[in-house]
Amino acid sequence: MFSNEAVGTDRPRVYDGTAFYPLSQMGPAAPPFVISSVTNTAVYNITTITQYPAVNFNGQILLWSSGPGLTTPGTTITFYYGSNGAPQNAQLVTDWNSGNPVYVYITGANIANGTWQVQSIGAGQPPSESGVVPFITIAYTASGYARYGGPGGTGPDGPGNNGTFQETLATMKMCIRDRCYSGSTTWTGHS
Repeated sequence: MFSNEAVGTDRPRVYDGTAFYPLSQMGPAAPPFVISSVTNTAVYNITTITQYPAVNFNGQILLWSSGPGLTTPGTTITFYYGSNGAPQNAQLVTDWNSGNPVYVYITGANIANGTWQVQSIGAGQPPSESGVVPFITIAYTASGYARYGGPGGTGPDGPGNNGTFQETLATMKMCIRDRCYSGSTTWTGHS
């Protein structure tokens, strides 16, 4: 903010290397906007952003191994969710089958919290379990073996996974004057 410390402050501004411009066209508290770099340079005000709800892991097994259901060390983390015999998350299956990369934000898990690209989805039998449970997998940054959860709610490395995953895909409604558009996009490089 600019101030001469006598009369008050001016609204926030940004510097482009030659001049200072207002931080937004509408002043403080203006809504966020997007500038299209694909088709034109129009400025679209974002009116809504919606996302799929988070999915609970429900205390299921979290397996760090060479793949779903396997007990040999590897770089795959399998997050089982739902319950024995439960169907896979329908929206996740739809997005996976679209052929586009699917990213999830994992929170509250025993390990591997953060944003990850999904490597596979499916339903299978976790080690030491008798039923089929839906899962997602990610490629982890290190090789190892650990199993959290199992019969009785605990495994050799700790209790089951009580965290959540949420697809990072969001639908934005953007308006320019009286024309509005909506669609889905995956943000990359932002937190």
